Amino acid sequence: MIADKVIITGFSRGLGKSVADSLPIDKVFGISRTISRDCAYEHFLVDISKYRRVIEVFDNHFKFFENKKIALVLCAGTLGTAGGILSSSLNDWDNTIKTNLLGNLAVIKSVIPIMIKTGYGRIVFISGGGAAYAFPKFSGYALSKVAIVREVENLAEELRDKIEDFSIIALAPGAMETDMLKRVREAGAEVKTTVNISEPVQFINNFLSMEKNKAHKLSGKFIHVRDKLEEKLFKDKWLLRRTE
Repeated sequence: MIADKVIITGFSRGLGKSVADSLPIDKVFGISRTISRDCAYEHFLVDISKYRRVIEVFDNHFKFFENKKIALVLCAGTLGTAGGILSSSLNDWDNTIKTNLLGNLAVIKSVIPIMIKTGYGRIVFISGGGAAYAFPKFSGYALSKVAIVREVENLAEELRDKIEDFSIIALAPGAMETDMLKRVREAGAEVKTTVNISEPVQFINNFLSMEKNKAHKLSGKFIHVRDKLEEKLFKDKWLLRRTE
């Protein structure tokens, strides 16, 4: 583990909690809307869908980390209400996109100046369901996850020459047995395969510990948890673009 602090959004449950629990307690800074009273991690309670508030708060709060090497694991997300594009409420989409996309982006924007200063940064943005295939059962969620993939590609290009040791990836973690997956099943969506939550946790830890040159080659990629990162040439099979 190279980072001094690992900032985790959505760290109170699901994948975010499992990642936090896998790390030394003094490394973790958690961001969540709610948290149990006995939480031992350094944390801040905020609803990241209020992304303007996130920027206002963390532009000041993260000054405490200004000389530390920072990693981000962006797990916060909401599934929203079930429905296709024609049957969904745009009000529901508004909250979904503000949480999944804009709220997490607000955290990134607050931390980037520190990464530029220290010359180091690692970011894992959870993409997954609906980003690589149609997912009409939860269209708002799916579209927010597609946007995350392009956001990661754009940030990789923007920051390529600004942070010496930097990598950002969009991770498809696989279908984990969480409360969110339970809701997906209840909506009638087919779940063909699942992964143990330990798989994406281990993947994320491996990525956060990755040495500079190898991590740099992955920056901007959309990666599935079962892709083999030890391969010399990482396949671009997950990129969301036309190939000619």
